[in-house]
Order: sequence, then structure tokens, then C-alpha cells
Amino acid sequence: MKGGQSKTRVLIDGERALYSLSRVTIVRNLKWNDFKKKWTVCCCLRIDSSNPELVPNETFWYVLIDGAYPLGDIKFYPAKKGGLTRTFQHQIHNGNIKDDLPWRNGNICVNTSLYKTGRSAYSEEPYEASKRLKWHFMRALEWLEHAANGTLVEIGNYFEVPDYPTGPEPITIVFSESRDTFAKVWANVNTNSGILELTSLEKPIAKLIVQRIMNLKNEELLHSEWGDFVNASIKDKVIGIWMIFERPIVLPPWQAPRTWKELIDAAKTQGKDIRRLIGNVSRKIRDGTQHIALLGFPIPDKIGSKPLQLYWQALLLPVLSHKNFSAPGFRANEIGYQMRDRKLLSGSEPVDWQKCENWNSEEIACRGRYSSELTTSRVVIIGAGSLGSMMSELLVRGSVHQLTIVDKEILEAGNLVRHTLGLEDVGLAKATCLKKHLLKILPYAKVREIANNLEDIDDNDKEKLREADIIIDCTANDEVIHYCGGFVWGGEKLFCSVSVGFKAKRLYLFIARKKAFPNVIFLDLMKEWLEKEIDDMCGMELPRAGTGCWHPAFPARVDDMWLAASTALKYLDEHMKIQHDRTKFAVFEQIKENEKFCGIKLIFEK
Repeated sequence: MKGGQSKTRVLIDGERALYSLSRVTIVRNLKWNDFKKKWTVCCCLRIDSSNPELVPNETFWYVLIDGAYPLGDIKFYPAKKGGLTRTFQHQIHNGNIKDDLPWRNGNICVNTSLYKTGRSAYSEEPYEASKRLKWHFMRALEWLEHAANGTLVEIGNYFEVPDYPTGPEPITIVFSESRDTFAKVWANVNTNSGILELTSLEKPIAKLIVQRIMNLKNEELLHSEWGDFVNASIKDKVIGIWMIFERPIVLPPWQAPRTWKELIDAAKTQGKDIRRLIGNVSRKIRDGTQHIALLGFPIPDKIGSKPLQLYWQALLLPVLSHKNFSAPGFRANEIGYQMRDRKLLSGSEPVDWQKCENWNSEEIACRGRYSSELTTSRVVIIGAGSLGSMMSELLVRGSVHQLTIVDKEILEAGNLVRHTLGLEDVGLAKATCLKKHLLKILPYAKVREIANNLEDIDDNDKEKLREADIIIDCTANDEVIHYCGGFVWGGEKLFCSVSVGFKAKRLYLFIARKKAFPNVIFLDLMKEWLEKEIDDMCGMELPRAGTGCWHPAFPARVDDMWLAASTALKYLDEHMKIQHDRTKFAVFEQIKENEKFCGIKLIFEK
């Protein structure tokens, strides 16, 4: 038998445990579904419904169970016969799927909020074979009771956008909305429809990006700021339309409209005529092609809270009336076109929903970013070697938007063992290749390169550097330190020097807020520690990859360098608010006990 097709002992134990549930009747025992590659069980779930018209006392379900049970997914789908027909909160859009399958698409969420972490220890869900399936059935019964009572969501729960079902190959529309854009634009806008300017990006992204949003007079309401990679990847510009609503476009209790009639009815519940809204801007898109329409509505962070952000949901409009295509008995003018459009946008024709993603920095960096003091700063990295490349990548991934890389060196094959660049960059300028690499990380990154030494840059590049807020030296080179001290920076900056010692076992950090880099103070602080490094290297033959009094050509593994880079940025982030005329000098050291790595420790701070 193929894997998953013969019942295992653990599956039998899970199935037997269901017979102790008085409100569950197994209609058909576990059976392998070869199309879905899952075990299926058909069942009837019974509750004492407080609203039988909304949720009947008895509903039929198909439960799909992973072949790796008790691991893997367990999903509950309403049966096409006798199952739920509406969509509720915490449920995928409950439409019909393949005709040869006996269940609908509306999988309900019975997992705990920590399920997606992938760590069973974080969740109350049991993973014993005799308990896990039973636990899911009990959660499904609980879900049904909440659905009947209208208590699937409560005040204080995180808000979830309704599930708008797309086709098999939807267009992805990317927008940028935040609390700031909502407060400055949408909380004060005095119109509810207008024009969009979108740009299509070349592969591998292949998405439509919202660039500008305008009112009916073509006055710009919002211009989305994207990074250099997005701006350089623009292929074509297209026009779309937008409409604003007071709340999500749904039919009760939480179902996205499937047809134009349902969409019209859902808009009417908010006092809006969606066909009239489209008609207000239809003149701009009567060109014989399909256009994107964005339906916007304000959303809160948590249920019961005030709206904080605008969310856009996209659909693809059918080709609107144009040229000689007008309503019967009407001339080919705007009146005739709109009469025909009203019939076109009605009835049982399906709404062609598309996929939407918010790429605002607040949204896509929510998993973790540096402090706002660091992310809003303009940062210069001097030195694009191992440490400089790693710190640059950490900064961009930590949501620092504006970065300048200064380095004249060419990438060599020997650099690859501890550098973020690859073989395709060997023989090319480190700064130029690093910029290209960094711009691919986040859609709002803006990176400039100066492929030159600090002492040789022209006046234009000098002005670019003077715009910076933070200067980070990663060269570990005394000559560069000297030039940093003599450079006219044009005002107070936060200076930081980061270097590593022999085998990167020590990390040296110097931070100062000054109008010029205090190289004399820095070198004086480093003197004692350099003597320690010389003692550590005594009698050892070191590989040489360049010149300089203090050059990172010492042996150091890539993991040691990443550890140093991340430690340096943690320390810098914590000391962003260092006061004027203050300096900080810190030394970290890797700690070992019984020849085993135990971490990195701050051993000196002044």
C-alpha cells in the first residue's frame, strides 16, 4: 500500500476516541482521498442552536486529516449536503469547490492562535493520537455554538479582513497604507471615488504596484514612496479606479460577495450605489480593456477600537461600454454607456476578486525591526568588507530605509567565505554589488554606493555624505579613521566604529555624537586592546589580504562575523540617544567553558 492509504494504529486510536462525544455522529468512517492526499471522515455535529436559521442544530462536515497524524493539519469543511452555506468570521470563504468533491470550501479555524508557530509546546492543543482528533471535534462544536450566538469575535480580538475568494491565477495588487496615511489622507478625504495610477513590475515580482491615488479632478491624494529596486523595475503604467466604503464589503455574517448582485446588495447596506460610484469615474477607463478597481474600507487594530488604517480589496472590472457598445435604444455617449454598464454590472455574473498585499514598512516589518530612531536615520557604512556587508544587510532587514555604502575595493574569491555577496560579483566593486543585493531585500530600501575611498570622493559625493545622520566605520583601518576625523561632516552626527579582533573573538565598539569623528579619543581607547591582540597573535602566521595597521584580514569564521555584526547593531540601537559630547566604548568577547561556546559577553564599557 502507498503511504497514507492504510490505517495506522494512531489513526484508529484517534477515530475511536470520537465515539465518546455524544454530539458527534460518524456518518462515514475514515477513508483515504487520493485527490487531496488526506484521510477523510464524514460526520454530523449537533448543537442546541440559539439561531437555527443561521446555524442549524445539525450540520454535516467532512474532516480532512493529514497522513502523518497525529502530526499535520486537521481541517473541517461543511458538506455540500446539509452543511453550512454562509461564511462566518474565522472561516475561509464558504463557496462550492470541485463538483466531484462532497464538501464546500469554507474551512473553519479551530486552532489556537499559537498553532502557526509550529511549536506544539506553545499551544494547549494535545498531540497524543487518542486526544488530538477529539480535541479538534470539541473545538468545532464550540465554534458552531459561537457562530450561532454571534460571539465568534469579541471586543478586544484582533481584527481580521474577510476572505475574498480569488481565481486560480489572481493578479497581486500591492499598496502602501499605514496609520500615518490614514490620519493624513483618508480621515479627511471629502470624496469617495477617484483614479489610480499603478505600475506593473517585471519578473520575478510580476505584481501591480499602486503608485498614485487621485480624486476626480486628477489632484493627487497619496503618492506611495517605494524603494530603488521597485522604481527601477517599473515596466508599464496602467489606470484603475478606487472607491471608499465605511466598513468591509460583506454579506452577513462575514461573507464576501460572490456575484455582482451580491456586491450591489452589500454596498446598499452602507447606503452606497456601487454602480454609481463606478459611473463617476468610468469615463477614464472606457478604452476596451479591463481595469483594476480598489474597494477601500477603514479597519481597526482590534475589534471595538477606532479605525487606524485603510485596507484595499481589489477586483477586476469587466470591459466597460465604449465606442459603439451602448445600451439598446441609446446613443453611443456617456448616458448610453452607463445604461449598458448598469446591466453589465449586475445579476449572477461573478465578481473577479484579486489578491491584495500591504507592503507598507509598518506592515511587512512587524516581525521585527530596529528602533524608530535607527530606522528613520540616514546611515553611511564605510567599508563593504565582511563586517560592513553583514551590518548593511542587518540594517536593511531591520527596516533602515536609507543607506549609503562607501568602499573602493573589488570583491575577490577569497572574500566569499565571509561575505554576503556571491560568485557572480567576483571582480566587481563591492559597494556597487552590495547596493544591488540590498535593494532586493525590502521594497522601500533606498541604497546609494560610492565606489571610492573616503579621501578621494568628489564634491557631489561629499554632499551626499553630509546628509547622513549616522556614520558607521567598518574598515578597522587606521588610515580611514584618520580621514574620518578630518572630513567636514557639516553638523553633528552619530559616529560609530566597529571592528573585530583576532579570529573575531573580541568585538570593539566606539560611539560618539560629535561634529567630527574624534579619532584621537578613539585610538587612545583602542591602544591597550590592540596590545592584547598582538599578544594573542604572538607566534602565529596570519593570512594577508591587504595592508593597514588594523585590517580585518585576520582569520575569522563567517559565523563569528555575523555574531559580531548583530551584537554591534544591538548595542548601537540601544545607544541611539547618546547625548552631545558623550562617547561610549565597549568590548565584547566570546565566552567558552570547557572549550564549549557559551555566548558573547560585554567585558568592558567606558
